[in-house]
Amino acid sequence: MSSRLSLFLVSLAVTFAFWILRGLGILSFVPGLVLWMLIVISVAFGILATTRPRRSS
Repeated sequence: MSSRLSLFLVSLAVTFAFWILRGLGILSFVPGLVLWMLIVISVAFGILATTRPRRSS
């Protein structure tokens, strides 16, 4: 498994756990902006995980 895919899966798991805990009221004191930032980071890592690294010639 590549490191890019690992980063994506970890960020996705953290975002999902944060979302669930915030929905249950455990992390309700944290602003919604933090959740949106985690979602954007997960999407960015997902895009990076699907792209191939360029070879230098």
